[in-house]
Amino acid sequence: MTPKGAGVQLEDREIWRIVAGLMFGGFLSVLDVLIVITALPTIVGDLGERADISWIVTAYLLTSTAAAPIFGKLSDLYGRMRLYQLAILIFIAGSAVSALSQTMGMLIIGRAVQGVGCAGLMTLPSAMVADVAVPRQRARFQSVTILNFTLASALGPLVGGIFVDDISWRWIFWINLPLGALALIATTRLHVPTRRAATVVIDYAGSALVVALASCLLLAVTDAENGGGFGSPRVLILLAAGAMLTGLLVIVERRAAEPIMPPRFFHHRRFNLVSVTTVLYNAAIQAAWTLMPIFFQVVKGASATVSGLLVLPFVIGTTISSIATGRLISRTGRYKWAALTGQVLTAAAFVLYASMTTGTSRFQATVYMAVAGLGIGCVLNPLVVIVQNTVATEDLGAATAATGLFRQLGSAFGAAVGLGIYSGHLAGNIRRSHLTGLPKAALQGAPAQIRTLPAAAHQALIGAFEHALRSAFAWTAPTVIVSIVLTLVMRDLHHDHPAVAEPAPAA
Repeated sequence: MTPKGAGVQLEDREIWRIVAGLMFGGFLSVLDVLIVITALPTIVGDLGERADISWIVTAYLLTSTAAAPIFGKLSDLYGRMRLYQLAILIFIAGSAVSALSQTMGMLIIGRAVQGVGCAGLMTLPSAMVADVAVPRQRARFQSVTILNFTLASALGPLVGGIFVDDISWRWIFWINLPLGALALIATTRLHVPTRRAATVVIDYAGSALVVALASCLLLAVTDAENGGGFGSPRVLILLAAGAMLTGLLVIVERRAAEPIMPPRFFHHRRFNLVSVTTVLYNAAIQAAWTLMPIFFQVVKGASATVSGLLVLPFVIGTTISSIATGRLISRTGRYKWAALTGQVLTAAAFVLYASMTTGTSRFQATVYMAVAGLGIGCVLNPLVVIVQNTVATEDLGAATAATGLFRQLGSAFGAAVGLGIYSGHLAGNIRRSHLTGLPKAALQGAPAQIRTLPAAAHQALIGAFEHALRSAFAWTAPTVIVSIVLTLVMRDLHHDHPAVAEPAPAA
């Protein structure tokens, strides 16, 4: 057995080649999400089934979340590179189905297939980098993967807008075929050491339960986000089913020879604290990320294009802090300070978010977003690396995928809670301001309709949106503060020498 946390020691130059080659797949999956969001209104106009629009996103989210732990565990058993290449092929196949879709149902199927491929694209590169880098250096090598987010955030809305306006929305999917081919070609030149278990036993029951559990939780979140709220009967039934499936999963995984979600992970106090921190922190940042475009486009009257440009300081801040943090962690051998610094910056930014009014300028708002970006860049990668350095090498894939699962679930719940608070307060504000007689599109936040309103109605409606957003932003900072407390009680990881791994103590 390889010592806990020990990587296959390669020269830095070879590791950088591996990181660069694996970034194509990550870029492909992030770009796809941002392009599709841009094209949603046009897709609905073409296929004509608005009632199913949420499933274009939900199907992708369901399959990508449910499949991630399976890809992670299978990579621990069979090796990662072949599975990564399979994930690329699955993603390409789903893209082709989506591009050829003539009905909303066919498009939803294509998106579901894409989601399965995305699970591998998002999970396996991080585990492969952890395989070849010693623990102290993992943060440095993995920090540059944030460039996928940076480039995709800059190009996604622009490319999506060009395809939708000047060519066809189908090209947002066709473009994935040549990009996917490039990602495959890049892997053929990589020599990543293959790890395989001596005995392969597949946990079919655990895999099925993980899929069912993730589906119940995400369907509950989707229903709550679409207006039912977390108190609706359907949502409560789904949450209750999720609780029962969780109990059953615990029983099954304790008996499995090679569990898809190994119970030994939860014997580590540090793993448990990082997992809860990941859920809470990602819930807060996803809520803020989802609501901020509404502030720019509705309250400040910015166009969709300008709103996209105003987000760039956030993206740049995230990139700078992620790369700088990775380098500093490698030099100091300590991790906890990065997460704490980032969480404090994020909480401060979210306090500023909650203070924004109609008098807040676009420049001020972008500065607040830059502060949030600096904080978020300090947190996300170190949390993953802490988990990777806590578990044994043979569990790297499953542990990385588990962290991704918690991140995805936190993001989904955060978006639902944020939008739920926003929608509830907005409806109340509109009733109290006697604005219910205005055009429906204006009440729903259509910027073009709002601009046509008389001055008095325009001012009153903007005020209603502003107060609703402030209420929705108000819970994000306290949620981050809870994650700060959890991080404070976490025992720090420390590596005194870049070639020496420190075994993580069990709770």
